[in-house]
Amino acid sequence: MVLFAAAMVWATPGQAQPSAAPSDQSSQPLGASNAPYSMDSARGRLETARRLIESGQAPAARELLRALRNEPTVDQIEVRFLLAMASLRSGDPVAAIALWRDLLSDHPELVRVRLELARALYETGSDQSARFHFERLRAMADLPAAVRSNVERFIDALDARRGWSANLVVALLPDSNVNSGTTMQSVTLYGLPGFVPSDELQQRSGVGLYVLGSLGRVWQTSSDFAWVGRASLMRRDFMNNRFDDMNLRTDLGPRWIGERDEAGVLAVLSQRWLGNEPASYGVGVRLEWSRRIENWWLSQLSLERVDSRWRSYPELDGAATRLFGMQRWNLDATTSVHAGAEWYREQLVSKPLSNQRISGLVGANRDFGRGWSLGVQWRYAVTRYDEALAAFDYVDRRDTTNTLSLSVAQRTLQWHGLMPVLYMSFILNDSSLDLFSYRRAVAQIGLSRNF
Repeated sequence: MVLFAAAMVWATPGQAQPSAAPSDQSSQPLGASNAPYSMDSARGRLETARRLIESGQAPAARELLRALRNEPTVDQIEVRFLLAMASLRSGDPVAAIALWRDLLSDHPELVRVRLELARALYETGSDQSARFHFERLRAMADLPAAVRSNVERFIDALDARRGWSANLVVALLPDSNVNSGTTMQSVTLYGLPGFVPSDELQQRSGVGLYVLGSLGRVWQTSSDFAWVGRASLMRRDFMNNRFDDMNLRTDLGPRWIGERDEAGVLAVLSQRWLGNEPASYGVGVRLEWSRRIENWWLSQLSLERVDSRWRSYPELDGAATRLFGMQRWNLDATTSVHAGAEWYREQLVSKPLSNQRISGLVGANRDFGRGWSLGVQWRYAVTRYDEALAAFDYVDRRDTTNTLSLSVAQRTLQWHGLMPVLYMSFILNDSSLDLFSYRRAVAQIGLSRNF
């Protein structure tokens, strides 16, 4: 290791500038020494740059370090780290953050780099990104007690100043089965074979544009109370606009904040468009609760009921109730896992379309070197419908759905904060009624950003 052998004790979150590196030997990079170095050697210039940073002469150190980039006789990890520190202390936090992010992309296991990056993000107001790194650090079992205490204070400070948040995903959407249709050419109805499924039921593929954006605001009126507002927009746009789908949703309500718990009640309004025509609207309520059980363990629970009305399909009018629970574990600074369970009930005017679904999911995400991040999730769901139809010989409909989702991100490639991400989902739906069995592969190839 060429970075600090022991992480320094940080200043409190309210301090505007990062604290200087400690001068004790245990905090020096391995290989560092207080002995004099000759400026004739690359190692000597590196040590001179370090001491210039510590003595408040960061601009001069920055010039020395820039000249050492790609110098084979010194450790480039150390050069890159110190160059970021010199940039920060020269009043250029944007350059420092870019350098630390680049270094962390190659070496996600470097704790000191993550510490400095998280703090710089906090100081520049990039709260969502700062929180991500602080929470990953909090999950580390071997984090020194003094550093852990400061990490906790930074997270508390982030909680106290929560304000605007946003994220954006823009992607191409190749879809092998846009309408979840059947490949069957003939079905049996009322005991008679030879019926051809309508065009709407036949499998259709296509390539569309996918956009997902959200905007959130927290108005915290005291240490234990806040108002929360959220708005989200999802749109799938295909060449054949018959398959276009857009949802707009807003949530607004109070939230109570405890030391480890948060609970809220939100009013829900939603609007949906199909084929670019208004299709339905919904009104409902949502209850939320979350608890941080340990430094690395987060529990979340939500209960939601939304009543919807459809313009052209009154048989779909009704209420949807959803109970969802999720557990998240940060195993260390590079790895997180999650598991969840859901109960969903759709009670509609049409009894054959009313249904109940029970599902569970497990997944994991890990950051690797060279800027790669990989994620995987498996979801299993069983859906039962309330009433059988005479057309299908009164056979009860029961669907079993397996969904495998994969994600690949490249953290070193960023454009105005947008990072390329590939999502792929493989869906296998087996139904007791063959007409409703299908296979589907969906990809999202695009850019993602958390602001």
